[in-house]
Amino acid sequence: MPHDKRDFHHPGRPSDLPAPGMLWAHGVIEHGARRIAPDRPWSEFSFGPEGMHHVNLGGCWWQLTWVEGDRAVLTGYEPLEDTIDAEVDLFGGGPDWLPWEWLDAHFARYRRDDMGVSFLYWWDGAWARTDYPAEIEDDGLVTVGGFGTPEGLLVPEQDLLDGDSPFRVEERALALGGELMACVADRDGERAWELFLDLLRTGGAEYLIYGAGYEPDAPHVDVDAARDGLGADWFTRRATLPAGAQPTA
Repeated sequence: MPHDKRDFHHPGRPSDLPAPGMLWAHGVIEHGARRIAPDRPWSEFSFGPEGMHHVNLGGCWWQLTWVEGDRAVLTGYEPLEDTIDAEVDLFGGGPDWLPWEWLDAHFARYRRDDMGVSFLYWWDGAWARTDYPAEIEDDGLVTVGGFGTPEGLLVPEQDLLDGDSPFRVEERALALGGELMACVADRDGERAWELFLDLLRTGGAEYLIYGAGYEPDAPHVDVDAARDGLGADWFTRRATLPAGAQPTA
């Protein structure tokens, strides 16, 4: 599984993606850290009944949606020369358990916004997608590149690409980040809280909390108040859609 965007295939392949639990963990940890920061820096992640949504300033988005039975659906969009969902039936070969009505509404909403959806992958123990014709050169999956890894969580993307980072992330922080992500993916809430608080106290968590806008004189996070601020179930909350059906309002 690639650590950064340079290693992603074009078009994407199921093997490019981390397990959905690791993608989910990345968002939960990053969004939680930024929610407890005194100045509440902007988070690219949001959460709701349809799952976890990520959007960046370049107009790219992706969404991870859980489906009953520990299954998941990953949709997203990266601006491409041609809109792939106008050329390819992204639902083709999809299993019966996909939340079909919700997917129809989800795709329609983005088409109304003149965007569309450029990829659809589904997870049931392994990632899969429809087969693409040979002429499809890209599906935009690369917009998920770097997510779901401790490096992607703690080191700015450009620094990963350049091989240098002003954040000086300690090896201990990367180890803590990896273990924390695995605990969130496994829904081990108590151990996740222990690791999260350790990570916040460890040098190397500045980017996680403040993003690229970090300044040395940024206000310190009140680590001891984090659990009360986010809620004890922060690392185990997970909205799930019923299989093969539309979510209830």
